[in-house]
Amino acid sequence: MVSSSNLRGYAFVFLVLVLLVLCGCQGLQSSSPTSGNGNGNGGGNSNSSLKSINHIIFMAQENRSFDTYFGQLPAYWAANGYPSQPFAGIPANAANPSVDGTTTVNAYHVATECIENLSPSWNESHQDWNRYHPSSSTPKMDGFVFNAAKFAIDEGLADRAGIRAMGYYDGSDLNYYYFMASNFATSDQWFSPALDRTQVNRMYLLAATSQGYVYPIGTNPADTPPLTAPTIFDALQKAGVSWKIYQVDSSPTYLTMFQPYAPPAQLPPNIVPISEFFNDAQNGTLPAVAMIEGGVQHRPGRTSGQQRPAGCRVCREFNQRAQRAHEQSFVERFRFHLDLR
Repeated sequence: MVSSSNLRGYAFVFLVLVLLVLCGCQGLQSSSPTSGNGNGNGGGNSNSSLKSINHIIFMAQENRSFDTYFGQLPAYWAANGYPSQPFAGIPANAANPSVDGTTTVNAYHVATECIENLSPSWNESHQDWNRYHPSSSTPKMDGFVFNAAKFAIDEGLADRAGIRAMGYYDGSDLNYYYFMASNFATSDQWFSPALDRTQVNRMYLLAATSQGYVYPIGTNPADTPPLTAPTIFDALQKAGVSWKIYQVDSSPTYLTMFQPYAPPAQLPPNIVPISEFFNDAQNGTLPAVAMIEGGVQHRPGRTSGQQRPAGCRVCREFNQRAQRAHEQSFVERFRFHLDLR
């Protein structure tokens, strides 16, 4: 059986975009000026340190594996004059068993950015990991197609064969992301903190723990206490480091999963609408650490990020707008560090 052993993210991943204003953060140098802004390389000073960082801005996007987005980076490098380097992209034989187990579904380049959703929940993610023995410690990675098909059937979607789970994008689809990843930095061995859905992974993003939760708080009506673990923002506040959370949606911030911020507590003034990000960037008043939180065109009952039809296009356009606002507000050369977890 051929398995998709490199489909990292187990149908749920965080795409963490970290924007750093650095004096140096050098990526691959290209001999060709054909990609992105025509500069062809990241440039910068390789002797820079953390003291060179003025601002850290991060955001999380969801439900696309590393391979789905960046598995074709080596082909992009070859086509655009970047030097080759070791990279764990999509294996040439990446495939998953068909739903009935009689054949395989090979990885393929999707023809559209409008892809139906996959389920990132606990049971499904563990079955992605090992279809027949989801509690096993052995990563078969053979349940992606099966789960995509079952989810389509349960939700009334069209792709009941589950083949969308094996689709990937390349540099022709995600030219902005590919250019930024190539000219600055990217990691190819980052994983979701938990084989689970949005809320639990956001707990890890904010506090490096879910304190035992494997489902969203309140899934069991008898199990509703908020987390008591300190968050990264609590640590920043204690250290006297400025911070803000810029909210894209009107939905409550994920900080409300933690005791100091849970209703009926009043949220601190650090929680602001996304419009203030663009104002702060323009005025040079961004905090030292900021998170852009929420989805784009959020829908009640749906997680935020990249999983909805056209989500990757909408999020990409938002990221480009955020970059431009930030870039125009500083004399320093703008830098990205793009990581996947």
